[in-house]
Amino acid sequence: MTISRAEAPIIRSGFPRGGSLSGLQKRREFIADKLSILGDAALLFVPIGTDTTSSTGVDRNGRVITWDATIAGRYSTQGSGLLVDFDGAANDGDTPDVDALSFGDSQYDFPFSVGGLFVPDVNNALMTLLAKGGAATTEEWELFLDASGHPNFRLADESATAFLEGRYAVAAGTSVVTIDATYSGSRLVGGISLYTNGVSRTVTNDSSGAYVAMENSTGLMHVGARFATKEQFFNGRIGYAYVTPRMLTAAEIAESYHQDVAYYAL
Repeated sequence: MTISRAEAPIIRSGFPRGGSLSGLQKRREFIADKLSILGDAALLFVPIGTDTTSSTGVDRNGRVITWDATIAGRYSTQGSGLLVDFDGAANDGDTPDVDALSFGDSQYDFPFSVGGLFVPDVNNALMTLLAKGGAATTEEWELFLDASGHPNFRLADESATAFLEGRYAVAAGTSVVTIDATYSGSRLVGGISLYTNGVSRTVTNDSSGAYVAMENSTGLMHVGARFATKEQFFNGRIGYAYVTPRMLTAAEIAESYHQDVAYYAL
């Protein structure tokens, strides 16, 4: 097996917590398989047991996520993988603003997808999974669970005070679930698709205002919360998370879920 540049942080980090050479090999294979689908991912976070106050993404850019506090005591195992626990009150992570995490230039939008593997602890709280933006006036995009546990993907055009949003009107539940959101870049209602556990779901579309395009703000990207003054903390566990500048196809998302089933023993 050829080891890609994206794996350099993995090798330096040593074995996964409680792991072995075979466990490390499974991790490498999972990451290589995931990147073969995501392509040149802007971010791919897959926990490893030696991470403490920061984590280096296994994407080729090696994005660094800085955590609110050490995650050393917040790991649990799921099959061959690790999950990181978020308490719903203070736990979150940030990665710096870069153009690769923005997908609009105020005139045009560009295709992208975001998602990961999650285990919500509650089903009745508004909780952010992944988001880009610094405040209510500088939002770009957000993947979140609403107060009914429904997966939502929102795109914001701040200068027009407008947004596009897609919602899957079925609760994600409190078991392991993969959530993938894709956007065609069309700037139209209907450009958003949502998937859970590898299956394309019926999307309820919503919009407000005269949406033109997202704007490339200086806000950070957040994992498990949103905004610089943190809110909507995620209560549950995260197995991995990604952002990629591609609208993934239904077949690719189904294949990604098969990878998850094998690695996390779902």
